[in-house]
Amino acid sequence: MTADAARQITARADSEIRDCLHAGTAKSFFLYAGAGSGKTRALVEALKWMQDHRRETLFGEGRRLAVVTYTNAATDEITRRIEYDPFISVSTIHAFAWELIGGFDNDIRSWLRNSLEKQIDELMQAQAKGRAGRAAISRALSMQSKSERLNALNGVRRFVYSPAGDNVGIAALNHAEVISMCSEFLRSKKTLRHILINRFPVLFVDESQDTNQHLMDALLEAQAAHSHSFSVGLFGDTMQRIYADGKVGLAEAIPASWAKPAKLVNFRCPLRVLLLINKIRSQADGQIQIPPGEGSKEGYVRLFIAASGRADRILSERHAADRMAEITGAASWPDVCKRLILEHHMAAARLGFSALFEALYNVERYRTSLLEGTLPELSIFTSHVMQVLSAIKSDDGFRLAATLRMYSPILDPRAPRGVGQQIQQLEEARRAIKELGHCFENGADPTIGAVLRVLETTGLFEVPSTLRAALKAKERKQSIREGIADDEESSAWDAVLDVEFSQVEKYASYIGGSSPFGTHQGVKGLEFPHVMVIIDDSGARGFLFSYDKLFGLKAKSDADRKNEAQGTDTAIDRTRRLLYVTCSRAQDSLAIVAYAQNPTQLKTFVVSEGWFNEQEVEILTS
Repeated sequence: MTADAARQITARADSEIRDCLHAGTAKSFFLYAGAGSGKTRALVEALKWMQDHRRETLFGEGRRLAVVTYTNAATDEITRRIEYDPFISVSTIHAFAWELIGGFDNDIRSWLRNSLEKQIDELMQAQAKGRAGRAAISRALSMQSKSERLNALNGVRRFVYSPAGDNVGIAALNHAEVISMCSEFLRSKKTLRHILINRFPVLFVDESQDTNQHLMDALLEAQAAHSHSFSVGLFGDTMQRIYADGKVGLAEAIPASWAKPAKLVNFRCPLRVLLLINKIRSQADGQIQIPPGEGSKEGYVRLFIAASGRADRILSERHAADRMAEITGAASWPDVCKRLILEHHMAAARLGFSALFEALYNVERYRTSLLEGTLPELSIFTSHVMQVLSAIKSDDGFRLAATLRMYSPILDPRAPRGVGQQIQQLEEARRAIKELGHCFENGADPTIGAVLRVLETTGLFEVPSTLRAALKAKERKQSIREGIADDEESSAWDAVLDVEFSQVEKYASYIGGSSPFGTHQGVKGLEFPHVMVIIDDSGARGFLFSYDKLFGLKAKSDADRKNEAQGTDTAIDRTRRLLYVTCSRAQDSLAIVAYAQNPTQLKTFVVSEGWFNEQEVEILTS
């Protein structure tokens, strides 16, 4: 294919999108945009067309265009590229949901009352069936906390929520509650639907495959009911769905009446990498990307296989990196390559925060927020405490004071105080900071529980109710016989309180992207000249992913076959998507390091299936 032909294919998709945006004939669409195809560019170009052709009319009517993105970074990037135009509202999914439901305090109160009553009832039933022990203590404290919140609902005049905040206190809503309420209200309340449509007659959803499935269903239903006055544009690629709460089968759920433009050209990957990622997804949806034309780089792909019983994995990966330097002629390859790990347990083990991560990852409802770095119970440590410790370490009094004024109830600027009270509060803050600092004196590494106890006793920061309950249960457990089975959440927090605080710092570094290893969540949308992808079933510690199954080394389970029959996700589906996302980051060369019980069997399979040729696979023996 020529470069001109590739450009024409890309231009055709942009033209189809513009055709959907004309006033009077507006039409909803779902843009398929595979890796490296210019999805964000297509989104921004569509926004600029709306600025040029419909801004004056819609803005004059007090109406706007909304863009829902997945991350704060994406929000900032899109806002910058549209030159901060107030006509276009760009926000994360949580901020968008709150913009819709914020102020519906009576409806929120009613929803919370029903939700809390149901949760309390479930806890009471579990308490009646359960045995005495730490779990019973935790359930009792949880019931007490929820009952207190339930009883206080009538006294809340206005509920509050911050998409980027910790959301603690009786009036505060958490992230999951806001999404759930918005989804339910859009479906059950015509008033909210009309508010959405009148405020935002055109809505773009970026990374639509990862948008919460319940909210996505509510938006699809709203569009179907108001197809002549409400247009939705979905941007994304179902093969790049990486979060468990995204909508399974999104492409199949799109109505036949929608336009379905496609970005088929991959402008990022060299030919050899493109051939591999097309192979990876061939059994998923059959979508094939094409190169941008003649002159495309050939690139390099290699698979290095090591025995899964090998103890020194870092040495294996270093050897693979050195071989890539020889193969590509890039002497700096080992130092500049981006190392991507497909399973978070592997990163946790390598970076030293396994105990913290595994305890919380075992609780299914925590997983998404844990991987996003938004779990409120951890934010008090990763945000507030770490900022205080950093300010103390750097002797930055200004930063320390700013952190306390922003987060600490001791120095809450909204609380009216006289001069004498202000002096007293400053002294109280100094004592709290000093007590927190004592925990870390002489290089000490206190437990998370020890740090939490200081926060609770000094009032330095408002402690989430879940952590208060866990701390009380921990303090009372000494009279309880050890070894009694705990329920899932209480067991998780009980374990977390015994973990060293340094694991919080390592976790924050990993989630923030400053560790040596990247994740499929953190790198989606990014690209790197040289990439090393590390896959290792033995480090996965779970059933959600299986490279042995993907590579034909292990038979499908009964659950896999059941999920296939029902059209739901299998371990093979999830694994294939993660492999696609990570491999498609490479601009020049790609190395995959795989750990397998039988390296020879793996090599035979991938060569026979056409994933790699004989020369592209090396078994590491040294």
